[in-house]
Amino acid sequence: MATYVYETIPASEGEVVRTYEIRHSMKDAALSQHPETGEPIRRVIKPVGWASWAHPRVLLLLHREISVAAVAAAAVVKFGG
Repeated sequence: MATYVYETIPASEGEVVRTYEIRHSMKDAALSQHPETGEPIRRVIKPVGWASWAHPRVLLLLHREISVAAVAAAAVVKFGG
């Protein structure tokens, strides 16, 4: 059995995308519906264990924070600080 990351497929723009880790056989086809809720899902290729925090919105926020920190560090180097 392998663990796969799946996310919900939003029905409308702005709908929250939920991420799940689901175990099933590698011989099985990718799921198209959540086994318990029946909502539409798709398999996502990510390292296992990253489902909760590696959502694209979270990664975008992290990227922004890193970018702000890099700009601040460059200013300290350029202007002394």
